[in-house]
Amino acid sequence: MKHTKKLLSLLLVLCLILSLSCTAFAADEAKPLTGKTVILHSNDVHGAIDLYAAMASLKADYEAQGAEVILADAGDYSQGTVYVSVQ
Repeated sequence: MKHTKKLLSLLLVLCLILSLSCTAFAADEAKPLTGKTVILHSNDVHGAIDLYAAMASLKADYEAQGAEVILADAGDYSQGTVYVSVQ
């Protein structure tokens, strides 16, 4: 039993080391999104309205690549933080 545990432990360590040595590379050039539609959706923001700036930045990036962008929000943004609840 001890021999089996040691063998499995060694096998696990080898698998982890080998998986770390395999790296993935990003594509050299992004494919154009002309004619594509991208849907950006948010839901249950709960007052974290500062994240809307990140959504606007994503929208601008996709539009710059030629995509048509649809923003969808399912609401529930007006509770969760004092700043939003007091307004």
